[in-house]
Amino acid sequence: MELLLDTANINEIKRCREYYPLTGITTNPSILAKEERGFREQMELVKQAAGDLPLHVQATADTAEGIVSEAEAAVRAFGRNTYIKVPVNREGLKAIRELKKGGFGVTATAIYTREQALLAGLAGADYAAVYYNRMQNLSIDSRQVVTDIVSMYRAHGITCKVLAASFKNCGQVMEAVVAGACSVTLPAAVLDAMVSNSMIDRAVSDFLKDWMEKNGGKSVDGILNA
Repeated sequence: MELLLDTANINEIKRCREYYPLTGITTNPSILAKEERGFREQMELVKQAAGDLPLHVQATADTAEGIVSEAEAAVRAFGRNTYIKVPVNREGLKAIRELKKGGFGVTATAIYTREQALLAGLAGADYAAVYYNRMQNLSIDSRQVVTDIVSMYRAHGITCKVLAASFKNCGQVMEAVVAGACSVTLPAAVLDAMVSNSMIDRAVSDFLKDWMEKNGGKSVDGILNA
């Protein structure tokens, strides 16, 4: 299971790396547009904040040749530990095949259908980014689509990983995970919400109250090391 952070915000990356078991950082043009700096400067800061975590950077060209050229430039700038995000349309599929021949890491993105996922997997993509919330907004059964893609990959020996993306709440995340997605990428707010719960806070408060009544201001290590 892989947990990625979907952001280009430096402060969010630094904070979330401190607390959560992250395995990568995903970005896209819309996420980058929220930041003040230009693409190169912001991505260099993202790379610094991410440390050794893989980066997922989206190509914006509308031809296979342009996508490949952008991928080459991105890897030169940000390192080989960079996955190129490529939308799954005809030009994108052509680009994915060319990129895999060149040894690039590829994340097929903007996936809404089983058909797109099948073609991306057959083309050699490393990840298939399935847009969970956006499918729900179109009255598509996101959970069933993820389940079907995972089953399809397993049945046919396709090694592409399902990377569920586009989440608005924790319920969607857990649906995708239960459906079999082996990777999820979350905005910081959704990731934080997974451990922000009044019941958790109440349990911790009750434990502390009982501890203080019995042991006063002493800590566990203070007692054991006395």
